[in-house]
Amino acid sequence: MMFTSRRIIEPVTLLRVGLAEASAQVLLALLGHFVAWAGGHLVFPAGIMIAAAGGFFYAREIDKGYARGALGGALAGGVGAAIGTAVLVALQDVTVYELAFRTGVSILAGVLGGLIGQIAANRA
Repeated sequence: MMFTSRRIIEPVTLLRVGLAEASAQVLLALLGHFVAWAGGHLVFPAGIMIAAAGGFFYAREIDKGYARGALGGALAGGVGAAIGTAVLVALQDVTVYELAFRTGVSILAGVLGGLIGQIAANRA
């Protein structure tokens, strides 16, 4: 009899993807703080893309359905963006309201990345 996991979220995969995404978000925040052009033009859209990529890689790795991929993508995208934006708040580059907004947008991007990641896992 084969054992199947009943977990909705795979914590090891989520931790790996979350750490990679949080690291990328923190590096992006530091770049935006020290390079004025990047802070004004690059940080927000690139942060959304990092969140979507995190959701994509999580869902493609676990390959357990659209709902699980979307949920894991939302968690990975939201946590990474919250950490990166919290660095920007600490550096006084953005307000706390922007922390909430950017985290929410990144959660949605993580969900979309998770759905696309599951599509990619189905085709592999």
